[in-house]
Amino acid sequence: MNTNLNVITLENEVDIRLEDGNIKKYRLQELPFEFIDWQLELRKTMFQRIMKQDFIPSFQAHLPVMATLNPNGRFPIHTATKGTGFLPKDEFLKEYIELFQNCLEKNKHKTWKESLPARVEVMQEFYQIREKIDFRRLGFLEIFKGRTYHNILANPSAALQFTGPGPRYTSYQVNGFAQEVNSQNLCYRFIYLARQLFEHDSFHIQQPQYPCGYIFWVCEMYNKSPRGHAGKRVM
Repeated sequence: MNTNLNVITLENEVDIRLEDGNIKKYRLQELPFEFIDWQLELRKTMFQRIMKQDFIPSFQAHLPVMATLNPNGRFPIHTATKGTGFLPKDEFLKEYIELFQNCLEKNKHKTWKESLPARVEVMQEFYQIREKIDFRRLGFLEIFKGRTYHNILANPSAALQFTGPGPRYTSYQVNGFAQEVNSQNLCYRFIYLARQLFEHDSFHIQQPQYPCGYIFWVCEMYNKSPRGHAGKRVM
């Protein structure tokens, strides 16, 4: 169920309802291989560090800065850091929801440390099968229903700025539209359960609730890396 009436998603396009009632169409794009490879490599490294129980000060691939537009603010641009990840294609959502649910259920009587290998294994299983991932969209959860939430309801246009660790500082800006989804939506269920698999690990801040989630539909990307790419449109 799409609870943001300004966003209408079709197979290969997203239609945005403007304030005057007219519809503006944008073509959806798949994230390019260079970005996907970069994301998956950093996530692979992260899982290895989690299994070693290393201290993890940050996880840049997962934590882009999101920019939205505030229609009533003195300064129109609002930013917030959002935990973001890939989503399965629609036909595989139920499969992974069941996989995550089963993992949490089977390990609920174990300590968090004892259940770590099982939790990492099911998450790695998702990231290892690229054919089941929908690279036209990303997903994340809402915590506060604050300024970002109200901005998205008023204008779903948004940008995600990813920046990797030094000394390379690989960086991408992804432009698109954020679609609010509630707890009845399968994408929300997937994002929520993926978070629950690692909710109590030391690199996460535990949250009391998640009132909604978002699907971020990808329309455009720029490589903002400082070494020979800055500002290059790649998609």
